[in-house]
Amino acid sequence: TGRITVDGVAPQLPPLVQAGDPTVKDQVCVQSAIPNDSVIVGPDGGLKDVFIYAKRVPSGVDVPAPPEEPAELDQKGCRFNPQAIVFRVDQPLKMVNSDPVAHNVRTAGFTMQLNQIIPPNDKKGIETTYKRAERTPVQTKCDIHTWMLSWHLPLDHPWATVSAEDGTFVIDNLPAG
Repeated sequence: TGRITVDGVAPQLPPLVQAGDPTVKDQVCVQSAIPNDSVIVGPDGGLKDVFIYAKRVPSGVDVPAPPEEPAELDQKGCRFNPQAIVFRVDQPLKMVNSDPVAHNVRTAGFTMQLNQIIPPNDKKGIETTYKRAERTPVQTKCDIHTWMLSWHLPLDHPWATVSAEDGTFVIDNLPAG
């Protein structure tokens, strides 16, 4: 368990897109301002969406099977949700679109790349499965709405998490080593 915090004054980042911006072609994207989530600091200094994970599994440790339930990445309000997600190798990653406009999902990891359009209001979405772990989080972008950005981390073990809004995190049953 632990907590990630910002020491000092947290940055005040301007929105990526202003509400009502007439230069944005899809009005659903400007119904409200889209905040800059590159650094999310809570009121008491907790840092959200930090990846905390074991880089490798210690030798001799039995690794549980991955969940069969897909991890889900949605696109809603012209933002990725969640912004940061950890899931397992061989666990499906389902990417859906809750917006009434099309979005593009583009990733460029070391072990897998993806570039696909997801139609409007597509709850079926697309599924992909990583067959190998990534060493670092993989960036996901939408080329149609260039401010959209998220990160995901497929690992070959369950000992990982993303910090909560208050900066706290828990990794259950972390093996010694």
